[in-house]
Amino acid sequence: MAKRGLRPAEITHFLQNIDEDNSEGEPLHSSDEEWQQLPTNSDLSSSDDENSANQVQDLPGEEITIATSNDGNATRQYRGIKRTRNRGGSRSRGRGRSQPLLRLLDTYNSLKEIPLETEITAPDGTNWKVATTNCALPGRRGQQNLFKDQAGPTPYAKRNVDETCSSAWRLMIDDKILKQVLSCTIAEARRTHSPDWVITIVELDAFLAIIYVRGAIGAKCLDLDALWSVKWGNDFVKATMSQDRFREIMKFLRFDVRSTRTQRLTNDKFGLISDVWYNFISNAQSCYTPGPYITIDEQLFPSKCRCRFTQFMSSKPDKYGQKFWLAVDKDSKYIVNAFPYLGKDDVRSNDERLGDYVVKKLMQPYLKKGRNITCDNFFTSLSLAETLKSNGTSIVGTINKARREIPVCVKEAKKSCTVQWY
Repeated sequence: MAKRGLRPAEITHFLQNIDEDNSEGEPLHSSDEEWQQLPTNSDLSSSDDENSANQVQDLPGEEITIATSNDGNATRQYRGIKRTRNRGGSRSRGRGRSQPLLRLLDTYNSLKEIPLETEITAPDGTNWKVATTNCALPGRRGQQNLFKDQAGPTPYAKRNVDETCSSAWRLMIDDKILKQVLSCTIAEARRTHSPDWVITIVELDAFLAIIYVRGAIGAKCLDLDALWSVKWGNDFVKATMSQDRFREIMKFLRFDVRSTRTQRLTNDKFGLISDVWYNFISNAQSCYTPGPYITIDEQLFPSKCRCRFTQFMSSKPDKYGQKFWLAVDKDSKYIVNAFPYLGKDDVRSNDERLGDYVVKKLMQPYLKKGRNITCDNFFTSLSLAETLKSNGTSIVGTINKARREIPVCVKEAKKSCTVQWY
C-alpha cells in the first residue's frame, strides 16, 4: 500500500504543536506577536509576496503582477529579469492533486507579458509594436480585406454547359488540348510503327473514358486483362474499345512534338507535357472565379518512374513522386492555379525565398481583389505579407521560428501568440 503524503493543513497543525523541548531551533516567545502562530496558506502567500516585493525593489526594470491560477491560488509573474534559481513554495505529494502554497513563474519558461505600445526590435532590425489583439481598429477597413469579385462559375462556363456532363468536361479538356495530343500521338506511331497509322477524336475520347472508368471503379491496380475478362470484365469497357486497340493507343500516346523535344528540355524540364498542362490550367481559370479565401500548399503525386523532377519527401506516405504547388479555393476545393516544382529555377532571383516566389506566382491572376491566403510556415514571411498587402491581398499562416524578422520574445513563448501585420 502506497504511503500518503501529508496535506498542507496537516503539516501546519503538526508544526504549531511542536514542543520547545523537541525543537532544534530557538524557543518561541509567546509575547512576540509576530511568532504567536504559524501563518496559514493564504497568510503565507500574502506575506511572502510582500517580502518578495521588498526584495526586488532594488532590481531595475522588473515588474510584478499578481494573477489567479485555475486552482484559485495567487501566482506571481516576473517580467524583465531571468531567474535561474527555483523560488516559492512546494507541492505536496500523495493521491490526487494537491493545492500549491505558492507558485512562481520563471520568465525564461513562461510567456512574456509585454506592456502595450512597447517597441521591440527583431534580430534583422525589424521594429515591432505591441498592440491589443482581437479588436477592430478604428477607421475604414484596408483594401486587402475588401473582396471585390464575384465567386462561382464564370459567364463563359454558364453559356457553354448544358445538361450533359461531357459539356462541362469539354470546357476543361477542350479541342485545342485534344488536337495536340492527337497530332503528337499520330506522329509517334507513324515514326515507330506504320506510316499510315491514324486515330480520330472519337477514339481518343473513348480511350480517355476507359481511363476514367478504371479509376472510378477502383481498378487502377488491376491488370488490364481483368477489365476485358469474359466472366469478370466491365461491360462498359468491353463495349467501348477492344483491348488490343487500347494498348496500341497507350503505347503511342504522346503530348509533345518529339523533333523539338531536346531543345525544349534544355530550358523546361516539364517540356514533355507543359503545353497541355498550362492549357488545362488556363481553362480551369476561365471557367471558375474563386471566393475570398484561397489555400496554398504542396501536393506530391506518387510515382517512381524515370523523371527529371522526381522528388523524395520522407514526411509523405508515398516517398517518391512529382511535387506540385497548388492554389485551391477554400469553399469549393477547386484548383485555381498549379505548377510543378522542377528544382532550381533561373527565373527566381537568388535573394528571393522559394515560398515567396511560389505564392506570388500562384496568386498572380487573383491579386488586388481583397482575397485572403492561408498557408503554412514554409510560405509565411514578413516580406511576403508586405508584398501581398501592397497588391490588395492579405495572408494568414503559421510562422517558422527561424525567421529573423520575428522578435526573440515571440520565439521563446511556449503559449500561442498572434503576430499581425497592418
